[in-house]
Amino acid sequence: MNSISLQFAEFKGDAAELARRIDAMIAAAPPSQRKEAPLAIVSPHAGYVYSGPIAAHAYRAVQGQSYDTVVVIGPSHRDAFTGLSVYDTTRFDTPLGPIPCDRELIGQLIGAHPNISYRPSAHRDEHSLEVQVPFLQRALTGFKLVMVVVGGRDPEAELTLVNALVAFAKQRRVLVVASSDLSHYHGYAEANQLDAVALASIAALDTQALVRDIGAERCEACGILPVLITMDYVKRLGAQRGVLLKQANSGDTAGPKDRVVGYAALAFWRDGAAAGGKNGGNPAEKSAANQAAAVSVGRLDGAARAELLGIARRAIAESVRDSQRTEPKSANPALQTPQGAFVTITIGGELRGCIGTFREDTPLYRTVAQMAVAAAREDPRFPPLTVAELPKIHVEISALTPMKPVADIREIEVGRHGLYITRGFNSGVLLPQVATDYGWDRTTFLEQTCRKAGLPKNAWQEGAKILSFEAEVFGE
Repeated sequence: MNSISLQFAEFKGDAAELARRIDAMIAAAPPSQRKEAPLAIVSPHAGYVYSGPIAAHAYRAVQGQSYDTVVVIGPSHRDAFTGLSVYDTTRFDTPLGPIPCDRELIGQLIGAHPNISYRPSAHRDEHSLEVQVPFLQRALTGFKLVMVVVGGRDPEAELTLVNALVAFAKQRRVLVVASSDLSHYHGYAEANQLDAVALASIAALDTQALVRDIGAERCEACGILPVLITMDYVKRLGAQRGVLLKQANSGDTAGPKDRVVGYAALAFWRDGAAAGGKNGGNPAEKSAANQAAAVSVGRLDGAARAELLGIARRAIAESVRDSQRTEPKSANPALQTPQGAFVTITIGGELRGCIGTFREDTPLYRTVAQMAVAAAREDPRFPPLTVAELPKIHVEISALTPMKPVADIREIEVGRHGLYITRGFNSGVLLPQVATDYGWDRTTFLEQTCRKAGLPKNAWQEGAKILSFEAEVFGE
């Protein structure tokens, strides 16, 4: 395989039409809010009419950046083998022209492990690689290409690849592209639920959770191994989270909704500052711009914040150690006001518990103490916090303003407002910093809050009640 087969009949080898279509899809995606070049992206690999508009979000994030080498890693759909196959060639031709391959990196990889080799049958018409290349040609210039097909799992071979890529990235500007679709052939609502599980782990860079959930059939991803390799790679280079750029499925683009395939585009930056907050990441390491955007209320001064953090940490420690709990006290008038709050606990940048309340019948300092204990012991997603984990925890508090109904969605300001959406017995809430951290626009924020509520993503347009609130967010 030294030329792209392109399974998309609508192009019929028409390079101009292919370029026009890709350019239009990239242009329709919102530009990145980050100036830095991503370390890696995740992009789907179905036919362009199905997944192209989603893939375009990933390529818009890298458009115009400068990379020396792009490494595309995809799963094997047709050839059964164990380990990795690195395409051994000097150039790769597509209808858009030839791309030189990085002979130096290819030479370093082939033979670096017994199960890293060049297996021609693994690359023959492997669309998981092929569909990414024209996007790269329209988004970037001046790069060399390396293409890797992943077969059956060999953890040692995968670690060898990661080690080699990390070492190479210290000398070159490298972009890694993980090629993967998500759930396959479920109904629309079920697919969205499955995909949400996978995306939560990918965005949190939680490889163990992703493997566990795939094994338990709580989610699906045909490119699970390329994604896991990429997650390990970006963590080694300092990424703390991934940023979900777009999620959809074939029912949203060009297919029926009874049997859909899930797609998502994600990007990973070195410092993780574009992600974090409630669902993970270390708020102390957010960029100043994101931190400012997340803090939309400034009623509490530094002393009040420090006191609340102390109350939260003390309540957590006492509850975890099962010691006699000290009744929280405060003489600070700012903390006597009845107010809702969320308390978030993270360890190593990954979510460990988050519980909150909007009730306004308890002084803020008491609310924080109660929610801190609940986050440590009662979050149903996690086992109770242990004594051994106490020295590792990071505590973040979100002090909430009262909720108010949203009459016009144009009132919603991303970074300022959190959302609470309810319909029937379903309800869901997302804090203001979540939208900022993931780089969502207003519509995506509404859709994701609907999904958090277990509702269709467009429920905000179909009778769901929308309320907004603000939060003063601070952490250790």
